[in-house]
Amino acid sequence: MKIVCASSVLLGVEAFSTLGTVLTVPDEAISTNVLTDVDALIIRSKTTVDENLLKDTPVAFVGTATAGIDHMDVPYLEDRGIGWSCAAGSNACS
Repeated sequence: MKIVCASSVLLGVEAFSTLGTVLTVPDEAISTNVLTDVDALIIRSKTTVDENLLKDTPVAFVGTATAGIDHMDVPYLEDRGIGWSCAAGSNACS
């Protein structure tokens, strides 16, 4: 599995390297061209995830290391059968 992980995701390589090969990319450099052979995308709120980003890519999963999902077009992801997850509750006090 090939995973693109935004460089703003703290310990992203350590967290996801057990699942596949992780390529760390600066948030602002994540583009359709970077995702041409990628299975999963791990981002933060700096990256807008929608049809413009994912069209014609094999991305099958998008995870955001944020509690919110306003930067993700969830209906588009679900219509395309792309799995997604967020870190709901991660901003709560423990």
